[in-house]
Amino acid sequence: MMKLVSHIQTQEDALLCLWNEVAEFFSGAEIGEVQFLKRTSVSGIDSEHFSDADHVLDYAEVHRLVSAHKDAAFLSEADIRETAYQYYDEFLKLAYAKTCGDNDYLFWDADTVPCRYLSLFGKQDLTLLDIQTKPGEGEDAVLGRLIPGLEKKITKSFSTGHMLIRGAIMREILEKIEANDALAGDTVWEKILRATEEGMLTANGFSAYELYGNYMLEYYPQECLLREWNTFRQGGDLLELSEQTFSDLEWIGMDFDSICFERGHLVREDNKGLFTNPEYRSKLRPLHMLQAAQGEYAEKRAAERLVEPQAAIAAYREKKAFDEYRLYEAIGDERSKTNQKQAWLSYQHACYLCKDASEKQRLSEKMDALQTSVAPAAIVIVSYQSQKLIRECLESIRRTSGADEYSIIVVDNASTDGAREYLQKQNDITLVCNEKNEGFPKACNQGIEVAAPGEDIFFLNNDTRMTHNALYWLRMGLYESEDTGAAGCVGNYAGVGQIVELMLATPESYTDYAYLRNQPMQNPYADAKILCGFAMLVRRSVIDAYGGMDEAFTPGYYEDTDLSLRIRSKGYRLRICHNSFIYHAGGQSFNKRKDLDEFTDRNLLLLVNRWGTDFMER
Repeated sequence: MMKLVSHIQTQEDALLCLWNEVAEFFSGAEIGEVQFLKRTSVSGIDSEHFSDADHVLDYAEVHRLVSAHKDAAFLSEADIRETAYQYYDEFLKLAYAKTCGDNDYLFWDADTVPCRYLSLFGKQDLTLLDIQTKPGEGEDAVLGRLIPGLEKKITKSFSTGHMLIRGAIMREILEKIEANDALAGDTVWEKILRATEEGMLTANGFSAYELYGNYMLEYYPQECLLREWNTFRQGGDLLELSEQTFSDLEWIGMDFDSICFERGHLVREDNKGLFTNPEYRSKLRPLHMLQAAQGEYAEKRAAERLVEPQAAIAAYREKKAFDEYRLYEAIGDERSKTNQKQAWLSYQHACYLCKDASEKQRLSEKMDALQTSVAPAAIVIVSYQSQKLIRECLESIRRTSGADEYSIIVVDNASTDGAREYLQKQNDITLVCNEKNEGFPKACNQGIEVAAPGEDIFFLNNDTRMTHNALYWLRMGLYESEDTGAAGCVGNYAGVGQIVELMLATPESYTDYAYLRNQPMQNPYADAKILCGFAMLVRRSVIDAYGGMDEAFTPGYYEDTDLSLRIRSKGYRLRICHNSFIYHAGGQSFNKRKDLDEFTDRNLLLLVNRWGTDFMER
């Protein structure tokens, strides 16, 4: 039976308590003993839980070697201690091989806690080496300097917070490093530090897990298997370590293999209670909540991006009482220094969110003081045989945006299912009724024709549901710069670059997710080559100058791609707004047509003839 070895540096009591909770996860993993390593100089050792890490490797020696490194001349004593401890943590994973005899050992970072039952061996009892997409930290060149010919074998990283290590193979690695005469130094530890490039000491470009994992792939590929691993990183930003229970970890284990509570991380005020809210848990998976809280926007990534963009916002969120409208007022105050249009939009949205009449008046005065304004967005919706969908779409607009932020134009393409009769009863829309189905592009252009002058055009499919703050953030994206010609949202059913991989049970679950996601982010905008037309906001001056949808693409498909390429060909940028998520059912009209393949193939040919086969690369 092997040992599970873990080096505890901080958060000792909370980590021990949590590790006692998760011991069951290792019940089938052939773990015979758990051994925690801790330096005696940190505090007194409890023999029941701890062994003295200095008996495995003397920290004082590592500190001496780091202090003697060329880079140390530019470091304070505090920086030297911190750097020495980082290397000491890595070196312990190697040094333990000298104490374990013929046994294997599972080295597990104490601040990374498992969230599900584990197996350590794959088919034919091959060792499982776990990998994930966390980028490497510069260790590629170090590998070759330590063991000539050794190089990084895979693009992904072995830095998953744990590694099942065969003691004999790790000792073989240490012997090869010791025998490497090209590296100066009397010990393995000195040679590793000497292999670090000058100026890179504090970057800690050495990883014991990377060294061992790549060595196994190079020399023992037949004895190991790779397994994808997914770590909930920066857990300390979102969850209180001391409050976690076994059931909490099991819930996180729906999407993640482990959770990492990094040293020094504290739960942000705006995240307190988020992951423990039973209502959110009943509707959203952990991955979706993490995407919302940290802003993960690529296929199944789970990382970090939701942060306060300006000091004013961060300062206000530290207050105990929080009214959402004040957040957008704070954004307006900040943008008033750099972007008058965005400041005006922010004050306007704050007015919508505010329920107090006197506060609304105060915000209106701020808008007037800017001496600029932005016309409402004209939301152009094409309706065809979609009474239920158009009803839900209109209700979602009214529910999530202020009436002065938009106007609604619906073009009905001769619906006979009661949609037209419903639309005729709506007093807050402009309705265009066609006597026959004119197709999607022409109907969009009819909507543009009746829009008030100056109103930006927001093409919105009738099978969408608008979500909290989505229109505001789209408008902010459009006015981020003068050369932005159009802005698009992200959604569950969208094109490349705009899709968020979600599988939720109901439309309401998606709108709940959007409520969490559609919040201030650092750098939420990304350039795009094309935008998906299901929710596309186009600057009115661009429409007036270069036209709307090309009716040659009737009845539909690729007209949005053509418009995107036309906008870019005139020197304007297309922007994706990652904090504007809109629910899209998708495929509710065209998928019913028997001639779908015929006109999509024809329209693709038209697009290629106009823009070339490389239109996506333009």
